[in-house]
Amino acid sequence: MHQKVTVLIPCKNEADNIFDCIQSVVDLADEILIADSGSTDTTLQIVGQLQSQIGGLRVIQREYVNPSDFKNWAIPQARNRWILALDADERATESLVQEIRETLESNLGIHAYCIPRKNIFLGQQICYSGWQNDAPIRLLDRDHCRYDKRQVHEHLCVAPGKTGRMTEAILHNTCSTLQEALEKNIRYGSLGADDLIQSGKRANMFSILARPIFRFLRHFIWKQGFRDGSMGLLLACLAAQGAFVKYAMFWMKRKKLVTDSLGKTDHASVADSQPCPADMPALNQCEALPTSCGSPTEA
Repeated sequence: MHQKVTVLIPCKNEADNIFDCIQSVVDLADEILIADSGSTDTTLQIVGQLQSQIGGLRVIQREYVNPSDFKNWAIPQARNRWILALDADERATESLVQEIRETLESNLGIHAYCIPRKNIFLGQQICYSGWQNDAPIRLLDRDHCRYDKRQVHEHLCVAPGKTGRMTEAILHNTCSTLQEALEKNIRYGSLGADDLIQSGKRANMFSILARPIFRFLRHFIWKQGFRDGSMGLLLACLAAQGAFVKYAMFWMKRKKLVTDSLGKTDHASVADSQPCPADMPALNQCEALPTSCGSPTEA
């Protein structure tokens, strides 16, 4: 039986990507839902031009808080049960479109599917560097799945035993310039620091020093980044930088929280130490009064 599919594309200022992303799913989608978070370039104009050619192409808009929050807001607005979530810098291949159709027609109780990604970085396909097993959940049943509350690298919550896996891949053009990669590291690092704060972890200088080294070795040696040549070395360095940004921001934000907390405590202590006015009842007398009593002037 034919299963209708909504393709959800969260985006902001994706004028360079949005056209190709939409075109890659035209043959699959019964609805294409563009979830925009305040584009100021020509993204929405491009989508508007395509709306006259593609039926079921809609735009919804809202302020962006974090990936999980934004996607959880957009998912219930899809008109169809099955949703393919694509970023604007991703493309669905013809073979993937065909596999999705065949899989959904014979689906037996699966709520979500992992889809492998072929990652392109600065124009080169990356085969190792920790990306060789990259297969996020991208096809999901709207009625059974929602994202967790992480600020970055969000996870989809799926019931145990209800996740399948596709064979064909999404094409992912991660970054076209080094500047874009550096800016993404800073943005993700800040969000990752917020996740660490919410988890209640303690900040220390050792993590700022050790985590970047560990991350470099992990990507370049253990994840075989050396097999990607000079691009693998660059990615390992970027991974180390990302770890440094995350834990340095975590340390700074945690320090500020502690300082602010101590400042409030000191302020409260000073207020408590001020002498009471002569006409104010003593504390033990006040506690014995009816709860309706107010200041002496209201008596």
